[in-house]
Amino acid sequence: MIFNIYFPDKVVEFSPPDKRGAKSIAWLRSLISPIQYLVSKYLLDYKTGSTYPEWTAGTYATGDLVVYKQIIYESKIDGNTDTPSSINWRIYLPSFIGTDSRVLYNGQYLTLTYALNQYYSTNFNQPLLLGYSATPDADHAAYSDIYIINDTFVVVGFVVGETEPYSSSVGQTTSADAVGFNYPFQTLNNFTIYVPVALQTTSSDSEISNFVDKIIIAGTNYTIVYY
Repeated sequence: MIFNIYFPDKVVEFSPPDKRGAKSIAWLRSLISPIQYLVSKYLLDYKTGSTYPEWTAGTYATGDLVVYKQIIYESKIDGNTDTPSSINWRIYLPSFIGTDSRVLYNGQYLTLTYALNQYYSTNFNQPLLLGYSATPDADHAAYSDIYIINDTFVVVGFVVGETEPYSSSVGQTTSADAVGFNYPFQTLNNFTIYVPVALQTTSSDSEISNFVDKIIIAGTNYTIVYY
């Protein structure tokens, strides 16, 4: 990648041989360090993603980077023992997943399954079976840790279809089903997201929904079930 430049090394390369003393190089590197910081942040971590460690209780130094609830935080002080999101941490990047991956996300079954497992660092498995059971424990080896099952669409009321097999029958004075506004509006779920119960202690339905709603088609409904 052309933009993947490590400026501390360039300082040495571009300096005249007689100006490459330890003190001169250290001074030049201190001047160039903000540029290297921005290159690493936006052209590397933001674009390609990062593998910073998950935050665990401990002591962190200024500049240490950790992942907490899928967000990358940077410690602002030495001896930092706070939980990220406190005033002693600042958001370094909104996601540990790079834009190279996130730009490919969409609401299709397999892609959304992969995205959820990547987001929560759980196992993704390619489907092994054509027919899945709606019971989470059945045929579980065929599923990813977080997996999706499409819900059966239920049609209630008088239906007008393009062809006769998909339309309600109607005669001169009667019809197979009531016609009009007697049936209340129904919100039907299109699919169910199955999430390991272990994640329930570190995430919430709203956090999962905030991630999914940005990917799926507007107006698509779903439920979240912990197993």
